Amino acid sequence: MKRLLFSFTFIATALSAQAQTSPTPDKEATEKEARATELVRQLGDISYRKREAASTELATLGRFAYKAVKAGTKDPDAEVWLRCSSLLPEARKAELTFRIDRYLNDKDGKLSHDLPMMKKFQEAVGNDAASKAIYIELVKNHSMILDEIEQKTKEGQRMIDARLGELYADIYGGRGGRGGTYNGQEMAGLLFLSTQNDEKFTLQPYMYGQFLSMNPLIQLVRDDKPGGPYRKILLSFIEVRGEEQILNNMMYQFANLGMKEAVPTLLKCLETKTFNQYTKAQILGVIGGMGGKEHVDGMKKHLTDDTFVQNFFAPGKPGVGGQPPMGNVLIKDIALACAIHMEGKDPKDYGFPTFQKPAANQGIQYYNLGFMSDEERSKAFEKYTGKKEEPKKKEEPKKEDPAKPGEKPVPQPAIPLPIDNIKIRN
Repeated sequence: MKRLLFSFTFIATALSAQAQTSPTPDKEATEKEARATELVRQLGDISYRKREAASTELATLGRFAYKAVKAGTKDPDAEVWLRCSSLLPEARKAELTFRIDRYLNDKDGKLSHDLPMMKKFQEAVGNDAASKAIYIELVKNHSMILDEIEQKTKEGQRMIDARLGELYADIYGGRGGRGGTYNGQEMAGLLFLSTQNDEKFTLQPYMYGQFLSMNPLIQLVRDDKPGGPYRKILLSFIEVRGEEQILNNMMYQFANLGMKEAVPTLLKCLETKTFNQYTKAQILGVIGGMGGKEHVDGMKKHLTDDTFVQNFFAPGKPGVGGQPPMGNVLIKDIALACAIHMEGKDPKDYGFPTFQKPAANQGIQYYNLGFMSDEERSKAFEKYTGKKEEPKKKEEPKKEDPAKPGEKPVPQPAIPLPIDNIKIRN
């Protein structure tokens, strides 16, 4: 019976130096890979010296040992999988280094390549020159993150956040008090990788929001054509990872950038995510300013949302004590005004006298898109939907049942006051 390893000494070798990035003839590669397979079997030999010799030679084979060592991590012999598990990280690094070098040196694009996340990146982002530049930035500087994300490990997102943490410290003067910037291509690549896993951020979401609203990335998005790689990555990140703090930072960037293609993404976020009333109101306003008739159905889904947003004063109308009367804004009021505007009609004709048509690349201001009473609200909705909406009746406080004739009211027990409320006079 093969025995377990009692004294295991991992032989640290310079595998990274043995990456062997220059192409190797097929015959030589085949021979070395076959030798690696033999050596993996030898890792379970009864002789300790033979096991150690096999480990040493496998280390020197570099990338040619990768396939055999990877297969060895599933071997039922504990000695074999233990040694292979120790050899695998460096073998994988050597193999990845070779493939990256081969890709970067393929100037004419005549070779086929098998690199981490390459297929998913090309499917999600593209394979044009701008897309390739983003991917090349990743494979040159963050190949291990690519590999970790492809392997679906928890380490991938942690490594992304660690890199972003470094950038954040540089930008906001965490190192010697000097501000800095970042590479927009690198940021786009890291954002893409964040959409390819569901591990929680280890950075605060507001940090992501600040990165998204800074010029290095925003300028690339602004210069990009609709449907271009930077816009695709940004919208995908918002849809997959768009937490409330991130959207708050990005809300009016979409309008300022004229990104009408963001409207379906924002509508989807409203359906799949939970926001407070102010964030939701802002999103509706941005959609209302950029959207068209094709987006009205998505806006109508919010015509039944009675969530209170805020009060507003109606200037020019008589009030009490010199103060103008006060109305209130509900989510459904904002949705109504936006839907009317998106259909090419004037919300003023539907009971929104203070509605202001948004300027180009601006969202609709929601602050006074409300009504002075439920009756006014019902009329506006009836005019738009064609259905009469009865104002909601205010619930009156329940009254206690009066005592029947001839009966004395049942006395209620006195509620003792807390000792702290009892004042003792001297």
